Amino acid sequence: MKDIYVGFSGGADSTCLLYILNKLIKTNPDFSEYNLIAIHVNHMIRKKDAALDEKFCMNFCIQNNINYIPVKIDVPKFSKLSHVGLEEGARICRYNIYKKICGNDIIFLAHHMNDQAETIIQNIIRGSGLKGLCGMKSAMQQEAEFNIDENIFNKCIQGKFEYDKTAKVLNINRPFIEVSKETIEEYLKNKKIKYATDITNFDDNYARNYIRLNIIPSMEKLNSKVTEHISELSKLACDIDKDYYDFAYKESSKILSVGGNNKNIVSIEINDIKKYSDIKIYYILSYAIFDILKVNKKDWSKKHFGDCINMIKKEAGGHIDLPCNITADKKNKIITFIKNDYNVSMDSRKKK
Repeated sequence: MKDIYVGFSGGADSTCLLYILNKLIKTNPDFSEYNLIAIHVNHMIRKKDAALDEKFCMNFCIQNNINYIPVKIDVPKFSKLSHVGLEEGARICRYNIYKKICGNDIIFLAHHMNDQAETIIQNIIRGSGLKGLCGMKSAMQQEAEFNIDENIFNKCIQGKFEYDKTAKVLNINRPFIEVSKETIEEYLKNKKIKYATDITNFDDNYARNYIRLNIIPSMEKLNSKVTEHISELSKLACDIDKDYYDFAYKESSKILSVGGNNKNIVSIEINDIKKYSDIKIYYILSYAIFDILKVNKKDWSKKHFGDCINMIKKEAGGHIDLPCNITADKKNKIITFIKNDYNVSMDSRKKK
């Protein structure tokens, strides 16, 4: 048997996804080899309501003969100790729990077209570039969240939490990413399937809720199909993003020099890179930092790359302190990115 997992909150989206996958496995011989497991994370934010959601999820799994793993973690405590917002803390905890349980096995998440629109609008508000317009991918490998303090994480786990699988990435599949929330809810209504409703979804003090409850409805007054159009924009952005990534991968083998212990240093001749447009330089630097130096993408913004591009184009040398203990130094017509303060003299680095 091969394990597959579903992130199960009890809401309409994850209930629908779990129901459909369970039906496929139970009724279709082609899927009989799969062992379906639901993971429910109680974030301990809503106290009594969260306990009711947990009970609903447990009962749903019992009634439908689905394996069920409940995990309880004190997200308010984790967020406070980790100095992150409550929304971000919940996401970090949830994805790390998924990774620790799933290992290399696939987890299905019920993000849908409306979630995609919210994500893209939020990325635009934050000052995103082209990658932000891509939103969430239907299938992806995501590094789990990604350099957390394990001591803080373990302090916030409530009760027994056992796992025996290890993996560097979380294998995510989002089969509903092009399905509207209205379609999901209509399906559940027709099947007479009950689901839980998270009352915090109606609190617009949270950024995503504000977008869902205020911004998107205002946009829909101008065009009722705005969510679909954002989804189409996302697919176009992903195609463009892939083309630029493929370009960066090809060019990087020609112009990047990698050295240091554990590939901690990436150097580039200024004359080799400044001939490109800003967006091409951005993708080459992105490849160097994320694919070679392997740092957390979430800590980086468009501004960080903009500062590096400006330094590349100026005649003078320079130094920039960047996220994830990365420094950028420009000297003798070479720009060098160093991870974790790896101390190597600029003068000792060989030119290509």
